[in-house]
Amino acid sequence: MKIYPITTLITDFDGTITLEDTIANIAYAAADNFLVSASGDTSHHEFLESWHRVVRKFSDEYIQLFERLLDQPRPSRNNYNALLKFLASFAEVELASVERVISGKFLAGIKREKLRDIGKDIKKQEEVETILAQMRKAGVKIDIISANWSRELIIGVMDDLYDNIVSSDLEFNEDGISTGQINLHILSPFDKLKYYQLLKSDTGKSLYIGDSVSDLLAILASDIGVLFGRGKSVMRVISHFNLPFKELNDEDRFDQVRFDVNNTILIVDSWRRLNAFLTS
Repeated sequence: MKIYPITTLITDFDGTITLEDTIANIAYAAADNFLVSASGDTSHHEFLESWHRVVRKFSDEYIQLFERLLDQPRPSRNNYNALLKFLASFAEVELASVERVISGKFLAGIKREKLRDIGKDIKKQEEVETILAQMRKAGVKIDIISANWSRELIIGVMDDLYDNIVSSDLEFNEDGISTGQINLHILSPFDKLKYYQLLKSDTGKSLYIGDSVSDLLAILASDIGVLFGRGKSVMRVISHFNLPFKELNDEDRFDQVRFDVNNTILIVDSWRRLNAFLTS
């Protein structure tokens, strides 16, 4: 059995466990339901057009704000405080986008079991299932913190490879059908940080892994903070705020590190590489 230097692994979901963001899968499930209940294909087409307008509006607003903020001079000191201010600037845009989804009832009418079935078919990162199973067998607790809107979909993807899931979630009526309301437990990087602090191990080391800008605070707070992949946006933020990072290669091992793991963002391009780093 492999031995791990951590007692808890806390992971993001979309883009870290899965190959792609899965929010669209939820919307398309709602669109399929709308097609069944509506009078014809035109209404279905209009539903999808309205959904794509909401997505484009959020994307445009986010990108414009992102570019404007990163166009400012790099901070010369208090980089972490500057990062906090930067991340807080997106709160209004993020909340407004979700409120548009809720008010439009885009995600109403989906059966709870349908979301789990969708999750079973979603493609995951290579080897992630095998590695998470090895970790659980070795006694490592696996927790998920996600801004995804469906806990049921996450359960469908993960099967039994988790201990806790903290995520936003659709509201369901007594018949198990979504109302379109979303309970917003995780919306911002600050929410992810809060729940990381609640879930981290009290008896050993905790590792947080995520792939996006919204994961940076939890990564920086973790005993071992890992960035999955080299997304363009997150790497620009790391560079702008001069955050220390190291890309792990095949030869790097946790028990041989010559750098400060607690204060360095470790970058991996695969779960295989992370597993090799953690184990002898």
